[in-house]
Amino acid sequence: MRSLANPGKFSMAHLPPKFVNLLLAASAIGLLFLLFGPVVDHPRPKNDKSGQLTAPAAKKSRSSQTKPAQVLPLSKEARRQSAGPKFGSGPNQIGSADHDPLGEGDPLPRAETAQDVSAAAGDARTAVGEGGTAGNHPEVRMTPEELQSELERIAVIADANERQTALRELGKALGSQMDLEFAAQTLAALTQFEDQAAFANEVVKAMILNQNPALAAQFMMQTGNEKLIQNTAGQIASAWGAVDPQSALQWAATLSQPQLTDMANNEIVYSWATKDLNAAYNWASQIPDPRVRGDLLARVGRALAQTDPVAATQWAVQFEDEKVKNEILGTALQLWALKDMSAATAFINQLPEGSTKEQNIYAVARLWARSDPARAIDWVTKNAAPESQGNMLAEIGAVWAKQDPLAASRYVANLADPQARAQGLTSTTSRWARTDPVAAISYVDTLPQDAAQEQSRIGVLRTWVNTDPGGAVSWVDGIRDNTLQNVEYENLARQWLTLDPAKATLWINQSRMPVDLKQRLLSQ
Repeated sequence: MRSLANPGKFSMAHLPPKFVNLLLAASAIGLLFLLFGPVVDHPRPKNDKSGQLTAPAAKKSRSSQTKPAQVLPLSKEARRQSAGPKFGSGPNQIGSADHDPLGEGDPLPRAETAQDVSAAAGDARTAVGEGGTAGNHPEVRMTPEELQSELERIAVIADANERQTALRELGKALGSQMDLEFAAQTLAALTQFEDQAAFANEVVKAMILNQNPALAAQFMMQTGNEKLIQNTAGQIASAWGAVDPQSALQWAATLSQPQLTDMANNEIVYSWATKDLNAAYNWASQIPDPRVRGDLLARVGRALAQTDPVAATQWAVQFEDEKVKNEILGTALQLWALKDMSAATAFINQLPEGSTKEQNIYAVARLWARSDPARAIDWVTKNAAPESQGNMLAEIGAVWAKQDPLAASRYVANLADPQARAQGLTSTTSRWARTDPVAAISYVDTLPQDAAQEQSRIGVLRTWVNTDPGGAVSWVDGIRDNTLQNVEYENLARQWLTLDPAKATLWINQSRMPVDLKQRLLSQ
């Protein structure tokens, strides 16, 4: 096999002593690994009598018993609209009454211990062929000499970015070859965390891409580096949950930090639910801690929303836990709106008044603004709470102004509510000033002389000063009306002083503005 890079005529004598020591240490670690294998002993989750996984024994503080949220049957109309899984009629069920519960029928293989996680990784590697996976079969592994040569080349790269790029390439190669031994040796030889992270992340990505997240988990657990494990646990959990969720859950229980276990379980359950919604729901609903169970069920609901946002929406509103309800609705209603804006907005309109309704109006209005901003504004003014409309309209106006700033500004200028009009105009004209400040300020000058105009002018000048202060000064210098010019000088100076006091002060002292105005600005 060819080396990943041609090191040329190079020997260990060229290396600084610390790199030689690192390479020797890496070789020793690799030899120990070959002789004895990884030694890991962590707490493991247990099975209850029904065959379902329970919360790990180490987390006995999660003991409060509350009834899981019930899943009620959908209406006939909702069933007709649904294209994904249908709800059953019994309590705590998503699927039909004859659904095979988790742990019965033909369950997925389980990893009962951390050593079994290693065994699962080895079995998966053997099933696809040593050094490769289905669809990717490297014929020859890198030799020890080639690895040493590559490490020598990388060790003398002074530039950190260039060195980490080389380490990423090496990590990708070793991960693609499923070479746990060489990957562990290389990681042990690296002393800088940034180098370790660059290499380890690529190893994990490549192993996952080659359909062996179990091997990626074994590699990371073997390092014992908590920070590296934290950085990669999410992507491992997500990939493993899609192919072998029960083994993935057993692995997650071996993670040292409860928060990391919770995060991994959330990723596993989400991926699991995209493949087998009912099994994922059945497992999540057994967790005794209401907070943890709520987070997991929210992931189930979000997975359901990907294929059937109507069903997910109907399910979400049954939760009493506002956090769970809002998380599912936030995903489901936006996906529903992308398919059927009229139906989604009609559903939101009938939600009870409160934060849940306002949050979803805001989220869906932002989506609608991309395709029909005028209708989005009209919907917000009719359905959002008055105290929420200003921020929503400003957001819609900014989205619209990216496409057509003049049309957006003209539309919001005709809004009846003074506060909404002022916020909308400030948003559209400030966004306009990013690309054409002269046109934006010229339009503002055509507006009636009121608070909305003044607020818009300040917004445009602030944007202009931030991007091109010299251009803003030239524009004000060109105003012929002395009274108006002094007003704009003051607006410009105040904005510039907040952004760059030193440069603004220098300009004020050298400007043509009246002395008394200069003194007033500089004394504040």
